[in-house]
Amino acid sequence: QADLESYNIIANIVKNVEIIDNNIAISTYEDENDKSANLMCAKAADELLTISDIIASFVMTKMEDKIYISGRSIGDINVQVILEKLGGGGHITLAGAQLEGVSLEEAKEDAKDIVMASKNLLEIVNGILDISKIEADKMEIVNTEYNLREILDNLTKLVIPRIGEKDIELKTNFASDLPEVLYGDSGKVKQIITNVLTNAAKYTEQGEINFEVNCISTWILI
Repeated sequence: QADLESYNIIANIVKNVEIIDNNIAISTYEDENDKSANLMCAKAADELLTISDIIASFVMTKMEDKIYISGRSIGDINVQVILEKLGGGGHITLAGAQLEGVSLEEAKEDAKDIVMASKNLLEIVNGILDISKIEADKMEIVNTEYNLREILDNLTKLVIPRIGEKDIELKTNFASDLPEVLYGDSGKVKQIITNVLTNAAKYTEQGEINFEVNCISTWILI
């Protein structure tokens, strides 16, 4: 009976999963009476990695006023680095963290922000060699559909820590008529915008940084 109950719990955690950036799974489990909730999260995180195209998983629960997070990865994403930012540890494919003073939903949002910031940073690092690729005539443009507003929001979160303790206010203004979906190389878009924002954070000592994006024109292909 215990095994069947555990199986049902894990199945429900998997059922309620949220997929971010197409290949990272995040889910929560709420049952204050379950004394093995953290163990269920660990098992569910393992189970999520068996799903096709999922490269990392994070499952969290609340026990005795603490949030327990289990992170797993097939190796493409370093879950240790991600959960260290939440006070945890482990190694590249298996890690955990405990949080206090936050709700389960707040912990989930914090984890999502850190995951996306880490993925954006990885894409930027991978693009450092682009100059040598251009010189060797080996530059590749990878065109896919992408959500521009989602990228803008994530890059804004990524640059905030770079401002640090400076007396700077970061203001954003993204036009309401921005297309929901664009087609192009989102990795290159991220690199360009990140370069502009990091330079702004680096060379601005005080005042404000205005990050504004407008739609100049819209083309409809028929």
